Amino acid sequence: MKPSGFEMPRWGWYALAVLLGVALRFLRLGEIPLAETEAQWALRALALAGGEAGQVGAQPAYVLVTSFLFFLFQATDFTARLAPALWGSFLPLAPFLFRDKLGERPAILLAFLLAVEPGFLAFSRMAGSPIFAVSALVFTWGFWRNGKPRLAGSLLGLALLGGVSLWAGALGLALTYLLSRRLLPASADAPSLGAEGKQAFFFAAGVYLTVGSLFLRVPAGLGSGFDSLAEYLRGWLDFTDVPAWRLLLALLVYQLPALLLGAAALVRGILQQEELPRRLGIWFGVALLLALANPYRQVMDLAWALLPLWALAALELNLHLRPIREGVWETLGTVVFTLALLAFAGLNFASVAFLQFDYTINPLPLFPDFQVSEMQLRLTLLAGTLVILALAILMVAYTWSGEVAMQGSLWGGLGGLGVYLLAVAISSAGLRAQPTAELWLPGYGIAQARTLLAQVQEISQWQTGTDREVEITISTIDSAALRWTLRDFPLRLSAEADLGSAPALILSPDLLEGETLEDAYRGMRFSWRAQPAWNSSLPAEWLPWLITHQMPQPKESILLWVRNDIFLDSHNKTP
Repeated sequence: MKPSGFEMPRWGWYALAVLLGVALRFLRLGEIPLAETEAQWALRALALAGGEAGQVGAQPAYVLVTSFLFFLFQATDFTARLAPALWGSFLPLAPFLFRDKLGERPAILLAFLLAVEPGFLAFSRMAGSPIFAVSALVFTWGFWRNGKPRLAGSLLGLALLGGVSLWAGALGLALTYLLSRRLLPASADAPSLGAEGKQAFFFAAGVYLTVGSLFLRVPAGLGSGFDSLAEYLRGWLDFTDVPAWRLLLALLVYQLPALLLGAAALVRGILQQEELPRRLGIWFGVALLLALANPYRQVMDLAWALLPLWALAALELNLHLRPIREGVWETLGTVVFTLALLAFAGLNFASVAFLQFDYTINPLPLFPDFQVSEMQLRLTLLAGTLVILALAILMVAYTWSGEVAMQGSLWGGLGGLGVYLLAVAISSAGLRAQPTAELWLPGYGIAQARTLLAQVQEISQWQTGTDREVEITISTIDSAALRWTLRDFPLRLSAEADLGSAPALILSPDLLEGETLEDAYRGMRFSWRAQPAWNSSLPAEWLPWLITHQMPQPKESILLWVRNDIFLDSHNKTP
């Protein structure tokens, strides 16, 4: 019998979701310079690719796979992010393995949501991100419950190399399972071990030994999978400057559609005693509490909370995406009207965020004594727009039918949420025309890496005839991103500049103490590391960020000193 509905093009829908994920993850992937944390992992991979012995670190999957890519291809910003982008692109296939629980249509909807989800999109475009652990563990679970122990074991072997995030996810799943057993009826999906468990174990061990040692080329990688466990445990004894409210803000800003739909699905599941929404709600709560409670928290720790949240959203979205049963044109008209008023409300909110309203106006000429501030007027328009929308929906329900009003307003609201989701996804992916400040990136970003590299290449061409031969002394600057940017040049790291050897180029954080460089060198200042002032920003700076994702970023400058005799006019004494 030929399948119908969503089942007929089932693989086509999943393939389309993967293609959408690939497009968003690979578009302009190498344009943004590697941040400090990304460069640290990329440099480890580069050292392994060059045959140097060194520590793999707590992200063995990324370092080992990326070192192999560097060995095959050129080491660039693109290839440094290639492996996470590939792993993240396949994440939309995971709902296919859980379609018997989710349902066919919710699984397909979840596949598309994961393709554009802002958090996973940011992780997939970030070197050394938690996307390895998330994808590998989810696919391990999915293949195991579908009776594929060999594939499950193979993915488990990769998951063990996924880094610190693996243990946060595994702990969250274990706690969720224990709480669900106490609070909810026993599930048929409970894990069970048997002969298949032994088979999965051997495949996991084989993949771990093979990939963990990079085909026996890097034996040190075998211990790195469990180094990540020690790293995760140490995190509970350390502290960071990331407050808990920043994680909650990231959820509110980037996952607003999922929060609204997921909350509705959870309430519905509790009221109707549905098992799946309640289990997903427990998982989301456990994952969120673990992320907030960890003293060494980072915004990227929210990765494990995003999966159940968007699964709940897909369940709720599926209920509202149904054919129009009555009043097609009336329903579509209500959709357009709802979208128009929501757009007008959004423009009013943007005006509140952008403009400085420190003056008063008289909006009612007939009453000369009536004056309000521009801020009050815009907020009144915003509230009035929402009131008009509510009254219009009630009028549609009264004049036509409640079905038309409900479906039209819901579809209009979902359309507005879809536009919002696409906007924040583009920001998270770094695809806006101007660089943006995103909460997902830990540590420092890099400002003028490409400008510095172009200047150094030009100077190298003057002195050596090639653009990558000049020796550079890096004095008192501890920056992995700087070493990555200049990776193709011979570098000399020094705690202080050795002017006795008259190096051609010196990079320093400021004027070198005790030495006068102006006589023998010419200097140029570059903006280097920059970190958004998340903790010290005022509400007046947060409001524009909600629209433009621009935030004041104090920048650390570095100085490039070039020896005078390298310049073409060095012997010209004419002023």
